Amino acid sequence: MLGSPYRLPRTDVLPNFLIIGAAKSGTTSLYEQLRRHPQVCMPARRWKEPTFFSERAHGRWARGLDWYRSLFSHYRGEAAVGEASTSYTKAPVYGDAAGKIAETLPGVRLIYLVRDPVDQVISHYRHMVFHDGLRLPFDRALDEKPFLVDTARYAFQLAPYRRRFPRDRILVVPFERYVADPVAECREICRFLGIHDGLEIALDRPRNVGSARRLVRGMHWPRAYRAFQRLAPGPVRRAFDRRLTRPLPRPSRDSSAARRLRERLRSEVDVLEQDCGIDFRRWWRC
Repeated sequence: MLGSPYRLPRTDVLPNFLIIGAAKSGTTSLYEQLRRHPQVCMPARRWKEPTFFSERAHGRWARGLDWYRSLFSHYRGEAAVGEASTSYTKAPVYGDAAGKIAETLPGVRLIYLVRDPVDQVISHYRHMVFHDGLRLPFDRALDEKPFLVDTARYAFQLAPYRRRFPRDRILVVPFERYVADPVAECREICRFLGIHDGLEIALDRPRNVGSARRLVRGMHWPRAYRAFQRLAPGPVRRAFDRRLTRPLPRPSRDSSAARRLRERLRSEVDVLEQDCGIDFRRWWRC
């Protein structure tokens, strides 16, 4: 087991671990699981993803460290203090998060969940269609929205952290392994953080929270639609969905666009495989 993370006095609490991504790779599930551990302090759900170290992320870096510390005001001496922001591995759009983190939190430990890059891009594309109003078909989005592909370039995203942090401070966790056995993976993560790895805490199997999302025909307001889904009676909700919505596009892994994407990202996966010593050949299934 690695040694326990450094402790900070309650008056000056900053994270000693970060979940840095990748987007659509189980970060929310891991956040929910870790925040239940009695030795872990994480922000409330409202601030699950504070994006403090990222540019173009609600201007939160400009709010300063006192604001960031306020997210951990409920700290009661827990050994591990952390947060989960996938924007920390969304370079170059979100700027030099790695540099800011290294300067502000030099002893931090980093957890990076990675997923089959084709599945990750497809999931991220559907997220952008639902939340951001993206209307491009999948093949055009791959060409016209480089941000969509860049988030799945895991070796590229991890490189700034490798340059700034010792190897034993970075843990890469394959999403597929996490989904298959979240208990075992959480125990490994607990050991990485230096906290008790044998506690019986409720662990939910990671799930696709966007699988039931639909687009409202005509004008789509994601927040209003989510509120309606949460508050409307079941029969009303189902009738509305049948008549006034359509399913999100679901690009196929076997499409020509997905096959081109797979070849485009293969060298990235080779570098990641060599870098962290994990076999990712299962990602290239057809």
